[in-house]
Amino acid sequence: MPYTAVIILQYGGADLTRQCIDSLLEVNSAPVKFIVVDNASPETDAPDKIHDYIRERFPHSYLDTDTSFRLTNDVTLPAATLVRSGTNRGYARGNNIGIRLAFDDPEIDSILISNPDIIYTRNIIPKLKVDAFLQHDSALVGPVLYRPGETAPHPSTGRHPVNLADLTRINFRLLRPPRDVIERTYIDIPVNAGMLPIELISGGCFFVLKEVFQKIGGFDPGTWLYYEENILWERISQLGLRNYIDTSTSAIHLIGETINRRPRFPIVKAGLESQRHLVKTYFRPRFFRRLLYDLSVSWSYSILYLRNLLRK
Repeated sequence: MPYTAVIILQYGGADLTRQCIDSLLEVNSAPVKFIVVDNASPETDAPDKIHDYIRERFPHSYLDTDTSFRLTNDVTLPAATLVRSGTNRGYARGNNIGIRLAFDDPEIDSILISNPDIIYTRNIIPKLKVDAFLQHDSALVGPVLYRPGETAPHPSTGRHPVNLADLTRINFRLLRPPRDVIERTYIDIPVNAGMLPIELISGGCFFVLKEVFQKIGGFDPGTWLYYEENILWERISQLGLRNYIDTSTSAIHLIGETINRRPRFPIVKAGLESQRHLVKTYFRPRFFRRLLYDLSVSWSYSILYLRNLLRK
């Protein structure tokens, strides 16, 4: 029976990764292979903790390796693989390490991208897999996400994409500290409304058939942090496909503590660089619109630099 690769990108927080895997194993009935990519965690013992965990959980089928590892001659992955990255490659390239291994494993036919801070309370993989096969135009399929103890779907479940005018406006307003690094245009998610077409699906938890993700090309390695979901949507829409939320299934998203903190200078800068890649590669605006956007980026960098100096 084909396997689903569950790819978890870890940057510290080994306890969260273990909790995520434990929760999925408790409710899951589908054949899965776990691929944990440690993205040069600042807690240097984080990958060792995961090594000890997978050795205990999967004593007869685990692998601890680095980013040079390749699958050859129809060799397949074990039940759990830890990949140690010597550098922080960001969200897109970090996930692509695990995605590449999943692409090369002939036993894997689908992929679940999961943040470590996802807790699984339902058997979602079989349901999302059926959704992906039956919905002929589907690309990414995800569950409804909830915060612990809340009964209303969390806005991170799905969003509208941003356009060039949105980005230009965001950049010019940076004199007033933004609530978040990027603009997020959320939508209301009705419960038990069947398959809901959506543009931007949460990068924290989504399912995709391997052959579809191969057509999409995985994540764009041109970004380091933020706007990955917007770029995925650009690629998906070019293929004539759509994303869906299955409103009959769900997962818990703890959402990292840093989300509610004031964005740090390097994080905001990384968001701007990813934003520029989105505009240059996918929007390709005409001269005057691009000029106005470029001015907004220059303004943003100036304000960020001044704010950083004042903090010092």
